[in-house]
Amino acid sequence: MNFLTWLFKRIKDSMFSIQFGWIKDYRRMILREKFLSILLTLLCGALFNLLVVLLLIPFIDRTDTFANTIWGVTGSVVVFYVYHWIMALHEVYQLERQKIWNELSKR
Repeated sequence: MNFLTWLFKRIKDSMFSIQFGWIKDYRRMILREKFLSILLTLLCGALFNLLVVLLLIPFIDRTDTFANTIWGVTGSVVVFYVYHWIMALHEVYQLERQKIWNELSKR
């Protein structure tokens, strides 16, 4: 195994599983409760947008730049949801693939 691959897997398994346990819960909610996950994402995205706007007010002096920033931040919330939806489906795919592999290896 390549050393860098081993190192990155080790970092991912140790650090991210401890700090980002809420991501697994969020992805589980995406698969089970679509409406609730969309609502939660919209509410947290609105708070995120408000925070970014409040932090960037002193630095943005033109209206078109401000509008583009708002569209970009709003788009990042949509990308966040779509990314975690795809990753949740990928986790289900990996579990199914492992289950099939285990069944075939028993034969």
